Formats: sequence, C-alpha cells, structure tokens
Amino acid sequence: MKKYLLIFLAVSALAVFSAAAFAAEEPPVPGKMKMMGREAAPGMMQGRQRTEARKNMMEGLDLSEDQKEKLKNFRLEHRKQIIKLKSDIEIKEIDLRDEMLNKEVNRGRIKNLIDDITKLKGELERLKVEQILKTREILTGEQFNKFRDNHLNEQASSMNLDE
Repeated sequence: MKKYLLIFLAVSALAVFSAAAFAAEEPPVPGKMKMMGREAAPGMMQGRQRTEARKNMMEGLDLSEDQKEKLKNFRLEHRKQIIKLKSDIEIKEIDLRDEMLNKEVNRGRIKNLIDDITKLKGELERLKVEQILKTREILTGEQFNKFRDNHLNEQASSMNLDE
C-alpha cells in the first residue's frame, strides 16, 4: 500500500511540476494591445468590461445605501483574503517545483507541500462560497434573484456559450 501511495505522490508531484514548468514559459499572446504605453493582453480589457458590467448590474438592483456600504466593505475584505490565499498557493507551488529539482528529493517535504497546496485551494473555494452566501444575506430575495440571473448571464457570455 505504501508503494502505491509513494507512486501516486510522485506522479502527482510530477504532474504539478510539469504544469508549473509549462505555465512558467509565457508564450507570446497574440493580439497584444498597447495600453497607456504598455503592452496588455486582451483579457485586461475584458476585466474592465466585467467591472463596468458588475457596476451596472449593482445599479439595477436598486440597493439601499446600507446595502451598498455592506457589500463594499465585505467585497474589499474578501478581496484581500483571496489575494493572500492565491499568493500563498503560488509560493507553495514554487517551493514544490524547487523541491522537485533538488538532487536529494525529500519525499516528506513534497508530500507536505502538496497537502498545503490542497488545503489552501480548499480554503479558496470556501471563501468563494462564503462570498455568495454573505451577498445573499445582504440582498433581499428579489435582489438576489436578479443578481444571480445577471451573474449567470455574465458567466455564459464570458464562456461564449451563445455562439
């Protein structure tokens, strides 16, 4: 049983390492645009469009001043947590890649790093669900239904499902 577990861990670590190494090589992005004197990938503009769409959607919900303030404060705090978790994940992935490149492989450290990454990713998913639940608490039932419908439409259009 231990043999299979070690093989599984080695294959998993290799998969993570391969994906990380592949992601580290940044291929040129076709259609880069100049934005304020810098090159920018097309996705950056989509982010601004999403922000504008979110702003318009929130205006369409007819929020009270109290709701606006609660959502703003919650979103800011939530965003900080997400950024921290994502950076912690990235650091652990770098550590894992580094450990995989060492001459002397420390399987225990590799296992611990994989466990840490998995735990952090689970925490990230928990925070995403928490955001939805907290938003649901702040909005009325009707407002949340509009929010949900608009959010689903935004996701569908970003995935180009209507093509």
